[in-house]
Amino acid sequence: MGLEQALVRLEETKHGVLMLRRPVQAPTAGVVIVHAPGENRTGNNYLLSHAAAQMAARSMATVNFHLSGFGDSLGRKDVATWATQVESAGAWLAAEIPGRPVHFIARGAGAAVLPTDAAPGQRIAISPPTPAEVKELAATARHGSVTGLHPCPPDKATLWAALGAEPNLVGGLELPELVLMDVASRLETPRWDHEVVPRGREARVRSRVLLPADDLLVRLQTTRLGLTHTLIEFLRSWS
Repeated sequence: MGLEQALVRLEETKHGVLMLRRPVQAPTAGVVIVHAPGENRTGNNYLLSHAAAQMAARSMATVNFHLSGFGDSLGRKDVATWATQVESAGAWLAAEIPGRPVHFIARGAGAAVLPTDAAPGQRIAISPPTPAEVKELAATARHGSVTGLHPCPPDKATLWAALGAEPNLVGGLELPELVLMDVASRLETPRWDHEVVPRGREARVRSRVLLPADDLLVRLQTTRLGLTHTLIEFLRSWS
């Protein structure tokens, strides 16, 4: 099945530019894809842009975008604004495909800004960090911000990845302490229905997909393809 791509500016909400991918034929569902706070809409090593294209090629209309303060979204880094962006993207997509469910997928700490309810659509969090991990990192802030170190300490690699940094290229990622504390607060109560976690890491919801090893493998092409197709088949069962 072919797909179409277009950029859509949400003029009425001033909340950024959506990258829309949709099948040529009528879509069976919609998917809003949310990147982790420190990265851009392509996601960890292009995981999210690849997933969006693959989903669109399999009957699902997808949108992804830059959270405020990243990429072509020039606003400030603010969790409430990010949540509004996600809701606006979901509402816009729902209007484009009336009668079809709209699902949400968020990577890492992006799970903090998922909507509180998406029914009949489903919400999926890919390797979200725990509130305690984010609070511990926020406590290391200097002058109101936390900046990544290079090379990344091995014991912090998974956390930095969840915040949108490549574990070996953390330098340059800067997140305000208040943003991290807001993210931690929102993570206290899971805003997702299903969770993708590495095997051995405790999941916070009963419905979950287990990765064979640590989140670092998500960047590998084989895992990226496997995870994408797993999510496609899973969402099809809800559409």
